[in-house]
Formats: sequence, C-alpha cells, structure tokens
Amino acid sequence: MQKQIQQAFDQVRASDELKDKTKQFLAQNRSARAPKPVWRWAAVVCAVLLLLCGAGGWAYFTPVAAISLDINPSLELRLNRFDQVIQVVGFNESGQQAAGGMHLRFSNYADAVRQILSDEQIQPYLTEDSAISITVASPNEAKNQEMLTQLSACAAEYGDAYCCAANWEQTAQAHDAGMSFGKYQAFLELQALAPQVTPEQVQGLTMRQIRDWIGQLSGDAQQAPAGQGQGYGSGAGAGGSSGAGQGYGPHKNGNGGGGNAGQGS
Repeated sequence: MQKQIQQAFDQVRASDELKDKTKQFLAQNRSARAPKPVWRWAAVVCAVLLLLCGAGGWAYFTPVAAISLDINPSLELRLNRFDQVIQVVGFNESGQQAAGGMHLRFSNYADAVRQILSDEQIQPYLTEDSAISITVASPNEAKNQEMLTQLSACAAEYGDAYCCAANWEQTAQAHDAGMSFGKYQAFLELQALAPQVTPEQVQGLTMRQIRDWIGQLSGDAQQAPAGQGQGYGSGAGAGGSSGAGQGYGPHKNGNGGGGNAGQGS
C-alpha cells in the first residue's frame, strides 16, 4: 500500500508555468527583505550636500551692499551678507591699477578700506589738499549707518574725508554713466547747482576738484586747485543798451571762462 502511494506522488510533476511563477515570487520576497545598497544612501547624502552648498554659495557670492572710495583713484567694493569683500572694481585708470594690485577679496570691509588708504599706490594721492569720498549703499538703512560709523573712523586718520550714504537703486545709474556711485552722488549734487554739467565733464576730475566746484556754485568756495575745474565768467552786453552775461566753463588757476554776451534792446 505504501509503495503504491509513493509511486502516485512520484508521478506528480509541476508545470513549467508554475515553476516560473514560483521563482518570481521567491525573487521578489528576497528583494523586499534585502537592505538597500550603500551607494543609494551615499547618492542621497551627496544630493542634499550639493543643495546646501549651492544655496550657501549663492548667499556668499551675492552682493548685498557696496562701498565707493573716490580720491582720484575711483574704486568700488562689493560686499556679501557677511561683510566680506567679494569684488573690487576700478572706474578709472588709477582705480583699475589699484584694484589689480591689491588682495582684498574675502577681507572685512573696514580692513579693506584701511588697506586701500595705506597702500603705496594710493599714498601719492593723499596730499594735504586731497579729498577722500567714502560712500556706502545697501537696501538696509541700519546697515548703511553701521558702515558709515566704522568707515568714518577709518577715514578720519587720512585728512579731509567726506562720508555719506547713497540710494541703492542709483548704483546702476552710476555704472551706466561710467562712474562709481560715490562720484555719481557728487555729480548729482553738482548738477543740482549747474544743470548743464554732464557726466563726461566730471569723470576725469578728482574729488577735490568736484568739491571745490560745488563750493563755488553754492557760495562756499574754497581756493580752486590748479588744473581743470569750473568757474564763472562775465561778458559785456551788446546793443542799444548794455547788459551783463554770465556763464561757466573750464578754468585754470581759479580764472573763470568768459560768459555769454548780454543782449541789449
């Protein structure tokens, strides 16, 4: 009897389809229970780190404030949110030479300004009658005041220093005019007194010449420096009666150019 039962079970054979399904089932269960490979976890970690580094790099290298330092060399320092210099730009020949010869990137902005003012390339411009203009700009008024406080103390050691804050939105206009935003602020102040003045007339002037010109036009004139500047002149009237004409033009050694002739009746 037992032999007959054994023979009956020996005759049972699984179909090929059943064998294939059984293999698939076992393979799926092994895959579900197996731990994920280490490389998959490493890829996830790398992706997170790249995301964080990208966001951090964007924050680190995005300018959020700027400082314009103008004597005759005209320089701009662009700062990140950590008060570090991330870019130095020269806006005239002497400024470009100075920017190329200094290592200011990643310096604190106050240290960078001290380094500029003490640099051997800048020292020849710091004469007794030179004027230093330091202008700060950021969208944050509190930040402007903080920078002005620190930089006014830095510049006080180097003679006649003029420190002010500029409108952050006007920095783009200054660059379009080919000037640092610090010199552009002086230009706007001058243009308010003499609307005929153009950016081209101001670009080549030192800050002392611009300040003296503003002083002349506002009635607070200082002695004009030798060299190019601006002055007032007068002309004789013509016609049946006499009249006085007044104008401004380039002058040297304080002598104003001739004005337009007045028109008589």
